[in-house]
Amino acid sequence: MERADVLELKEVRAMMAAAMAAGRTRDALLIGLGAAYGLRIGDLLALTWGTILDEAGRPRAWVEFTERKNRTRRVCRTPNWLLPVLDAYINEVGAENIDPNARIFHISRVRAWQILKAWAEACGVRKRISPHSLRKCFCTTIYRLTRDPVLACQFTGHKNAANLLRYIGYPSPTVERIWARFAEAEEDWEGAGWA
Repeated sequence: MERADVLELKEVRAMMAAAMAAGRTRDALLIGLGAAYGLRIGDLLALTWGTILDEAGRPRAWVEFTERKNRTRRVCRTPNWLLPVLDAYINEVGAENIDPNARIFHISRVRAWQILKAWAEACGVRKRISPHSLRKCFCTTIYRLTRDPVLACQFTGHKNAANLLRYIGYPSPTVERIWARFAEAEEDWEGAGWA
């Protein structure tokens, strides 16, 4: 099944590393936060410092937010691989200059898409990139970890397992299992009257 705009986590991390190496810490953080929390682009761009930093200005281990689209409340753990980029950006901006109520990113949806697309291209990722590519990366990674679409829905904020699987381009486990059995079948098709 075609999964053209789904980034793999290793591709996301390569894009973050390339942005960091080029001194574009904000771009790396944009990419990292999108993939780490599985936020829709509008929610990612509305994210405030107070959501991801505690009162002492340190990254929160657990981040809580409410998705604007469906008002779903989600709690996500901050992955270890995001912390160096987050710390680097805080140092770049200056911890004393961070207002907890201020948005982290002051860019448009179009600019966010351009940044994402540019870093994907710079890393040799030859896929159609959409503003949803980071969220789909998160959803795909969670599904691969759980292999349970119902449980994955709890992590991703989806209401329906079938919708989640369609969203990330995976068949349901039952369909996948039937296709695997069909592909491995060693039936005598001629003797069964199929030939």
